[in-house]
Amino acid sequence: MKTVLYVLPVFGVTSVLVGAFVSASGSALYARVESGPRANNGALSFQIEVGNIDGEFRTASRGLPLVVHATYKEETARREVVTNDEGIAEANFEFFGSKVGTPVELIVTNGEHKEQLARATGEIWKADHPKGTPTYLAAVKREGELVLDVVVEGQLLAPSIERKGWVRIRRGEQLVESAAVMLDGEEIDVTKDGDLCAPGWARFTVTSRGLAPLLRVRASLADDTFGTWEGALPQLQGSGGVRKLESVPPDTVQRVEITSANERELFYVEVYDRAGRAYATTMKLGRTGNEIVGKVELPALARGPHWISVTGDSSATAETAVSPFIVAAERPTCGDEAELSALPAPPRARRLFADSSDEIVGHVKGRKALGKGIAVLGLFITGLLEFMVFRSELEKAGGKTQSVVPVVLVAIGFVLLAVLVISR
Repeated sequence: MKTVLYVLPVFGVTSVLVGAFVSASGSALYARVESGPRANNGALSFQIEVGNIDGEFRTASRGLPLVVHATYKEETARREVVTNDEGIAEANFEFFGSKVGTPVELIVTNGEHKEQLARATGEIWKADHPKGTPTYLAAVKREGELVLDVVVEGQLLAPSIERKGWVRIRRGEQLVESAAVMLDGEEIDVTKDGDLCAPGWARFTVTSRGLAPLLRVRASLADDTFGTWEGALPQLQGSGGVRKLESVPPDTVQRVEITSANERELFYVEVYDRAGRAYATTMKLGRTGNEIVGKVELPALARGPHWISVTGDSSATAETAVSPFIVAAERPTCGDEAELSALPAPPRARRLFADSSDEIVGHVKGRKALGKGIAVLGLFITGLLEFMVFRSELEKAGGKTQSVVPVVLVAIGFVLLAVLVISR
């Protein structure tokens, strides 16, 4: 019996350890994929979020290499991407002959262990963003016969980041041919680009230096006819910005700079046209002197207007500063660029394409239930056998309980441990 007394506790502890091992091995990776609408150049982009599920906890899988395959009809393309610090990666594909409403298959694989994280087939779709109506910034004060309207790049400033701006100058309903323009303001740095860059349009650059930037504009003609405009410039705190962005000819790759006004380094960059999401990437900026900046190469895009958004939030619903530009064979005028800035930008639309998290949650719960079952069963068996030893020792002791107290205590301990495991 002494041998049994030594063996039973070892058996109980071993069952708990085996159960804990099985429960711990229940954590697993999941992938959640959102698709963007098809762009005019045939681009399809997918945002992939990868995380680890362990019971009720989910953690981002940082720096995980992924292999992504997209298949349209008989054509298959492969992309290798790496998740960022938030467990997110972007994969871009171009199927030039793809049509809206036709299926595309996507497979996401763990690049390290070759395990499949998600597989789904969905329809190609587009957003069809209408042109909309131009909207100019609201003035708090106007004076004079000339009518001035102001628009800034993307209709939002980003703190400490230079943005383009334009002033439309009309006499009645007619754009003026020439005018002298003066600009100043509060909590801003503002510089005009000459007087008129095109009939009826003056261009300037502006940088917010405070929480409530204010702009004042005065335009006058040779006959002393004048007009003024004064108003607040809206801004988005914590936003990133784009530099060296130009309107370019088709089939032109351009390299732009992404900059941050605060200490945030991780940003999401997306390019949209009126139909869909033409390109997307995630990038981590680096410090250069007093700036936090990074460079991204935009692919060749289809003809027409485009918008690039820069945000630190991966959500499609997050407010973001947007910079418009035009892809055209002939360089657009500053009036064309100003009118595009006055138009509403396309929404950052995405749809759920695949989500393996529910399946993984079921798998993890099953593994944890199995591990708990192994531990509980082992503990109950140990407690039962200890009780049987207790009865045997009690009979041998002739009713003297002193010699069997340790056995009873051990048996009670294993039963209580089993109850504790069940309750967790």
